[in-house]
Amino acid sequence: MWQNSWRAWTVLLSVLDLDNEEQKVKIIAAHYARTNDLPTFGICLGMQMMVIEFARNVLGYEDANSREMDEKTEHNVIDIMEEQKNITNMGGTMRLGAYECVLKQTSCNRYL
Repeated sequence: MWQNSWRAWTVLLSVLDLDNEEQKVKIIAAHYARTNDLPTFGICLGMQMMVIEFARNVLGYEDANSREMDEKTEHNVIDIMEEQKNITNMGGTMRLGAYECVLKQTSCNRYL
């Protein structure tokens, strides 16, 4: 059924942006999308903000954060990959599509 109606969806796309104020806006947007059943793609930092929002507002971890943004957070919900922990200059270290993501035949994302 959804295969015929996906074009009518409103989709929120949350992408990479390292600005601190933009991160706060992404958490607000993630909250809005989750509480309004809005299909959302969280790419890179956008996905991190979705996880942080869920941890804060559903699990009740008010200080939930990413290790990348707050090394001392008690509720670390996103960590730095082991192979990147010794990298001091993090610029340009993203995988940029090197991760093979396989979508199930039943996933509506295959059609977007």
